[in-house]
Amino acid sequence: MAGMALMLILCLSAGAMTGVRSEDPYLFFTWNVTYGTLSPLGVPQQVILINDQFPGPVINSTTNNNLVINVFNNLDEPFLLTWSGVQQRKNSWQDGVLGTNCPIPPGTNYTYRFQVKDQIGSFFYHPSTALHRASGGFGGLRINSRLLIPVPYPDPEDDYTVIVNDWYTKSHKTLRSYLDNGGSIGRPQGVLINGKKAEGNGKDEPLFTMKPGKTYKYRICNAGLKTSINFRIQGHTMKLVEMEGSHVMQDVYQSLDVHVGQCMSVLVTANQEPKDYYMVASTRFIKPVLTGMGIIRYSNGKGPASAELPEAPVGWAWSLNQFRSFRWNLTASAARPNPQGSYHYGSINITRTIKLFNSVSRADGKLRYAINGVSHTDTETPLKLAEYYGIADKVFKYDTIQDNPPEKINKIVTQPNVLSMTFRNFVEIILENHENTMQSWHLDGYSFFTVAVEPGTWTPEKRKSYNLHDAVSRTTVQVFPKSWAAIFLTFDNAGMWNIRSELWERRYLGQQLYASVLSRARSLRDEYNIPDNALLCGLVKDLPKPPPYKLAQVASSEKVSRPSGKASSRASKPSSHSTKSAQPSSRGGLSSKSTEQVGQGAAHSTEEVSRGKFKSPAEDKETSGTGMEIVLLGDQSPEVSGESAPVPMRTEPEGSEGIPAKIGGKRPASSGKSASSPVTGLFMEVDIRDRSLRESVDRRIEEARLEENISATSDARGNLVAAREQIQSLQVELHSALEALKKAEEKTAETAKHTSSLEDELSRTRNVLQEADERAATLEVRCRGVLEQLSSMTEALKKRDEAVTRKLKSSANLMP
Repeated sequence: MAGMALMLILCLSAGAMTGVRSEDPYLFFTWNVTYGTLSPLGVPQQVILINDQFPGPVINSTTNNNLVINVFNNLDEPFLLTWSGVQQRKNSWQDGVLGTNCPIPPGTNYTYRFQVKDQIGSFFYHPSTALHRASGGFGGLRINSRLLIPVPYPDPEDDYTVIVNDWYTKSHKTLRSYLDNGGSIGRPQGVLINGKKAEGNGKDEPLFTMKPGKTYKYRICNAGLKTSINFRIQGHTMKLVEMEGSHVMQDVYQSLDVHVGQCMSVLVTANQEPKDYYMVASTRFIKPVLTGMGIIRYSNGKGPASAELPEAPVGWAWSLNQFRSFRWNLTASAARPNPQGSYHYGSINITRTIKLFNSVSRADGKLRYAINGVSHTDTETPLKLAEYYGIADKVFKYDTIQDNPPEKINKIVTQPNVLSMTFRNFVEIILENHENTMQSWHLDGYSFFTVAVEPGTWTPEKRKSYNLHDAVSRTTVQVFPKSWAAIFLTFDNAGMWNIRSELWERRYLGQQLYASVLSRARSLRDEYNIPDNALLCGLVKDLPKPPPYKLAQVASSEKVSRPSGKASSRASKPSSHSTKSAQPSSRGGLSSKSTEQVGQGAAHSTEEVSRGKFKSPAEDKETSGTGMEIVLLGDQSPEVSGESAPVPMRTEPEGSEGIPAKIGGKRPASSGKSASSPVTGLFMEVDIRDRSLRESVDRRIEEARLEENISATSDARGNLVAAREQIQSLQVELHSALEALKKAEEKTAETAKHTSSLEDELSRTRNVLQEADERAATLEVRCRGVLEQLSSMTEALKKRDEAVTRKLKSSANLMP
């Protein structure tokens, strides 16, 4: 009976806690990754399909949605997917690269679980293992704005995803063998748009349809291996509205350069003659130029597309100038209600500058690419797992490259390349390209401000040319030949994050590194625990799991302690300015789960499992999304696997002693017998347990409230700092405007004085011209007189000649 009473109390407590706050919606997907045979360029070849689709299914999500994606690897090689542009806040466990995850073995599956927290925009996913990306396995990933957040343009008629990419007719295994044997994959054989290339014979089926007069949103991503692509639409202009999660100033373009790994969104209005039109994607910076086409059809169209294609730009100076035209939309709201421009990145002190330059060389007779002289090699034990399990010294060393490397490095070293970063430091990264080829860089886990992309070599004086006002926040940046780029970001997302070349040949051969960002507190406020379904491999496969992170009330002021056996961490001067940090996400625990099933190969499978070999739902209830998570209440802080402890609803005690409400009607009255009475002893035991349970619950409530107060205070403080910064910025702008007005008035007065001087000069010039006219008139009169005299003299000479002629004739007649 006592056990039943305690169970009822536990159930009621759990019910109270589940009623406080519901989680954000869940989207469930089940993906089967297989090989298939298609002919994208007219030649049958092996491709990688997801649910028999090439490209793979488009993920259509909304800010803060939780995505649960169960990936079944039916290939003959280990496989991973990464989610390019998704920041994976506090959750590098789901990043899907070999530095954080063990690959999914053939014939097994793995379930990714992550939240698209505080993000909007256009992104894509793709394989991160070997050269699988060369054969497909990629697709679009949309993160739509929540309804309560205004978007800076009217809702389009429809939303289309356009995946453009260079393409090779060789299989991914053949291309990988080229690289493993010391060679290169060479140049691509063609360009695809959504996995196809229009033949231009009038028989091509349309990729998209538009209604006359309507406006459509096109999300364009370059999922290729090594080639920048120029995208344009025959007869139509494109209004750029978003780039990799940021709203931008809405300028109109005839064509756009989309570099490898980049995404952008444009609005296109169907305002032309109703017929077919070509989308055109052509390679940049290589010869010969390769072109791919796709059909857009008007719904009432009656004619084929014109064979005359819009011309592509030439040279990279054009592309650089186009980049300079991109500007952040400071007044638009992104994932949150506050305007994008409320974050003044240009006023934050830089605590560390890191210069990264790419190079190419040969190591042991084979082609290798490097960053600061180190060519990264993947380890059997993922770097993040080695760090989490405390065996980093057995797998890699930190900081093997310098922040400011020498201009020339004679020898490339092949080893893991890991930089240690101080949590929440504001860092400047310089990307220098000493080669004659285009580069494209991507950073997982973050977005950054691209404050400059310029030709030449970077020096500290170049900071004077930085855009510290409205540079676009994005996840990928191009660096032109013999040029450099500068980016700003705050390393406020704990985890192990990949910084890589998006040119996949270069990444595979070493042009990548990892940034290790460890929190001082090792708390769930900063980073999630390792998932229960995490795949283990290498040295950690059989090790016991380390103690999980717990919620910390106050972060330690001491520096982070990294695993032993590494190079010493760099000491960075903390910034005197506040930096933007991620807000706490929705709480987990015993909250109710609002679920949404997606039909595009996405309905939650009854065979979904969390790890390892295929299992039934009964063997793994957690993946079904319908089971209840049980949290035991005790005297100590709970060890939870979610982001934070659940927040129970406070229930006032019925009695003065804090005893909860009675269960099952009236409590039996005391009979006055000794305490040894079985009934009395039973209820006294229940009361003691009830009181202890209530005290434990009360402590949990107070802890949760304290946690919420800390979070709310931090949020309010951050908002206050942002408001103060905005006021200061407005004051500076007002002062600048007044100064500009004063200078304008001075310039106006100077201009008026100069105008008066010009008028005097003009008057003098008019007088001179008048005198010149008079002299010209006089000369004209004199000339006429001279001409008349010449005419008279000519006549006289003529008469004289005639008289002489007559005399000569007369003389001739008189001669005998």
